[in-house]
Amino acid sequence: ERDELGVGAPPRTWHAPPVARCLRLPGGPSAAVAPWAHYLLSRAEPLLKVLLPLVGIAGELYINTGSWHSMMLPDGRIDGEHLNNWQHSVMYAAFVLVGSVELLADAAPRLVPPGACALATALAFFLEGILFAFHLKGSVVEIKTHLVLVLSILLCTLAATAEGLRPRAPLAALARHAAVLLQGIWFCQAAVILFGNQFSGGPKWEDSHVSAMALPPVFAAWALAVLAFTFGAAAAAAWLTGGSLEAPASNAVLSVVTADADAGPLLGHRLSSFDAGAGAPTEASLKQKIAPQVYEAYARS
Repeated sequence: ERDELGVGAPPRTWHAPPVARCLRLPGGPSAAVAPWAHYLLSRAEPLLKVLLPLVGIAGELYINTGSWHSMMLPDGRIDGEHLNNWQHSVMYAAFVLVGSVELLADAAPRLVPPGACALATALAFFLEGILFAFHLKGSVVEIKTHLVLVLSILLCTLAATAEGLRPRAPLAALARHAAVLLQGIWFCQAAVILFGNQFSGGPKWEDSHVSAMALPPVFAAWALAVLAFTFGAAAAAAWLTGGSLEAPASNAVLSVVTADADAGPLLGHRLSSFDAGAGAPTEASLKQKIAPQVYEAYARS
């Protein structure tokens, strides 16, 4: 896809694996993901994000009991028995919105502004965080475990927001990837803490202050492992493929530069080389070749 200036647009499948999406390979961004993988990532994944949560909503509100559950009773009171079902359904609905935005971005990219998919995901995580924040109840260990979960969800919200505001920044995409992976791992860890290890038959954690104090180091260990894996994998992929994790210059800045009469040296890059991976202008090359005020505009973009 190319815009009116002939500049290759960044991949709109924000949900593609960051290691593949962030690499600027010598063959261009399209070389990072095979055609079949691009199709699966741009169509199948968002479609699943729409269909599977809809199945979850149907299961929460109807299928499990064979009748529709309203959140309000006939006398105007809230139905406390099925309130959790509605909370889960709202979380599912938020991710249905995410999948819908991603499908629209792939089918009609000019109707969806850059970063919209990531910001929709940030909204979904924000709603998830609110719902879990009101779930802080029960024993000390249960409350603290859910509190850590809420913090991990907040981290996902911030990372997705950063990616939406800076869709070309590889660091933002990798941070979102790491945050979502960390949240998923903590969901599994929380299940072991609160219900025991279903595979090994291990018991659940004892409800005590000591157990609650053990939660932060466990979470920190998982966070360090996720960071090492995410950024290590990205660096290894860049090294093995000869690609780069440098952030490319934005289309808007390139258009400003080419309109500058003093930007002659940069024109040697040719706008069409924006897709050329290693030959595309990077932050370092722009800083060397264009006026400081133009670079400052790039840094703010």
